[in-house]
Amino acid sequence: EIGASGFSTNQSSLTFTFQANEALPDVSIQDNIVVNGGVLSSMTAVEAGMDDHLYTAVFTHTIENGLKSIHVPIGSIQDLAMNSNVDASNTFEWTYDTAPPTLAIDSINGYSGFKSDEAWIAVVFTLSEACSDFDETDLIITGNAALSNFTGDQLMFDAVLYFTGEEEGSEILTVQVASSSFTDKAGNKNNI
Repeated sequence: EIGASGFSTNQSSLTFTFQANEALPDVSIQDNIVVNGGVLSSMTAVEAGMDDHLYTAVFTHTIENGLKSIHVPIGSIQDLAMNSNVDASNTFEWTYDTAPPTLAIDSINGYSGFKSDEAWIAVVFTLSEACSDFDETDLIITGNAALSNFTGDQLMFDAVLYFTGEEEGSEILTVQVASSSFTDKAGNKNNI
């Protein structure tokens, strides 16, 4: 689904709607529309009211991830009386993103696999990109441990991992993330 200019998506093709204030002679206007990062095809006139002349076209990505755009330059489209457009359209931009988000788990107390006699350790979770649905329910805790004080924004989170078992002996505690448990703004799920 297309959002407002500036959105992110992992869809390889998108259908755009163009609105003119009067009828245009043919739908070959797609050749005059400037696109970045893909091709525009299948321009079709859509039935509309007297004042709305709508056209749809399909944008297909031709290069990998990154910023894409569509723009109608000044003088690039003519009406039935051969008058050229005197205003440029806005530039509609979006990001094509097929890369899954990743998560790094660190602790200020030590590196992964370290030994500690502390009853708790501080844990930092860093996402590779903003993900609005990542939370502590995406994490898998093994051993006699639990998380508390989980806070953060869409990129970095802090928590306390505390030991809940007996004080004698030793135990391996782990924190990991479940696969496909959170998504980035383009709709890609994490793969670990």
